Amino acid sequence: MIDATSLAALRELLPVGADVDARDGDGRSALWRAAGRGLVRVVVHLAEQLGASLLADNGGRSPLYAAAGNDGGGGHLEMVQWLAGNGGSVTQPNNNGASPLYVAAFFGHLAVVRWLADNGGSVTQPANGGATPLWAAAQSGHLAVVQWLAGNGGSVAQPTDDGCSPLFSAAQEGHLAVVRWLAGNGGSVTQPADNWATPVLTAACNGHLAVVRWPAGNGGSVTQPAGDGHTPLFVAAWQGHLEVVQWLAGNGGSVTQPGNDGSTPLSAAAQFGHLAVVQWLAGNDGSVTQPANGGQTAVALATANGHDGITAASSWSAFKILVACRLVDDAKRVLRSGLDPGAGPTSLAELVAASAGPGDALWAGSPVVCPATSRLVHDAMGPWTRSRHFLFHAGVRTHIHVVLLSGHRVRDRYNVPTELWQLICSFFLRSDWESPVA
Repeated sequence: MIDATSLAALRELLPVGADVDARDGDGRSALWRAAGRGLVRVVVHLAEQLGASLLADNGGRSPLYAAAGNDGGGGHLEMVQWLAGNGGSVTQPNNNGASPLYVAAFFGHLAVVRWLADNGGSVTQPANGGATPLWAAAQSGHLAVVQWLAGNGGSVAQPTDDGCSPLFSAAQEGHLAVVRWLAGNGGSVTQPADNWATPVLTAACNGHLAVVRWPAGNGGSVTQPAGDGHTPLFVAAWQGHLEVVQWLAGNGGSVTQPGNDGSTPLSAAAQFGHLAVVQWLAGNDGSVTQPANGGQTAVALATANGHDGITAASSWSAFKILVACRLVDDAKRVLRSGLDPGAGPTSLAELVAASAGPGDALWAGSPVVCPATSRLVHDAMGPWTRSRHFLFHAGVRTHIHVVLLSGHRVRDRYNVPTELWQLICSFFLRSDWESPVA
């Protein structure tokens, strides 16, 4: 006899008058969906009283698979047991080769894993691609399942078809406890995948700083590149993980080492719009001018991919002009400060007025032309032409770079000359400062 609660669930799953084996767009019948929710009485009623079949869905997932896995909450041991005793197969995989035990391991349902293993399920049967139940549990961070499987025939080292070990998969997803346990029980922190990516590299790529640090301190390499030449620091920059980049740089990683295609960590960060990473790398020996094999610089890559925050003159002029003037230390100082060196007065009059506030020293003397070659300045300023670059002096150890940007704006079908004074850097007080102008 079905109770009132189960009857209400049955009416929700199977409207009055509907075919008992009718399936939705995913190929899931009322019995399948009830099994996935662990509704034992509903499934029993559908099967025994209404003659419903144990039909798999379009992905080859059986009702028993649904009960073992995560659909509707998953891990329903009593449901799995009833289905297994009434025609359901404990070994039938889905279309991707994943068995009920595999999916139970993936979602961390240890009681289901143990029962299936004791009743015909295989702890070693891999899915398509070679991932075993232990590998799946490691990827999902279920340490208790990993430990049980390892103690009952599962391999802690068996990789997938593309060479990814269980420890590699745990590192990729940031599961430090699993990484540490596997490393202490036969797993390797140095075993690379077929593309030569290591656990340290995949953790760096995904921003898992704690996982990067632990293998690196236990035999893993912070510099070993993948087959494409990309190092852990490179992939962290590419994905915008600033803290990982900073830690790797401080522990032996190179901020300038390019990949096989010539791209650098800074150019990768610029290409994908990671401004904070670009600024930090540029302020710590990264190069904005080093081209990849295709000849494109970091700025060109940022421009091509629409990252205006990186390529806009207001964000980049200070750094580019300072580099052009060979004032690299000052360029780094601008970027480390976190200030926007392109912001400020837009006319010479405003610029002078801004320096004459209470307590500020008036600028001394007239501007002089910066000794940087015009070609360097033009290259740094990109689309601007005929740019004139000056130095003002204010105090003994303070110099202020100002550039007059001369370009053209199309207005009403006419080219109208436009000029913009832009503050490049100011008030660098350094004990070792020497004016670049004689």
